[in-house]
Amino acid sequence: MKIKSYVIIIVILILLNTSNSSHANWTTLDYPGAISTYVYGIDGGTIVGGY
Repeated sequence: MKIKSYVIIIVILILLNTSNSSHANWTTLDYPGAISTYVYGIDGGTIVGGY
C-alpha cells in the first residue's frame, strides 16, 4: 500500500513540474567569436557570466 501511495505522489509531482516548465521562455546566449558562454546568475535585469 505504501508503494502505491509513493507512485501516485511521484506521478503528481512530475505532472506539476511539466506543466510549469511549458510556460518558461528560453533564450540562447552565444557571444560572437567565443568558444563557449557561461551564465553564473541573473541580477535584476543583468545577466552575469563569461565567455
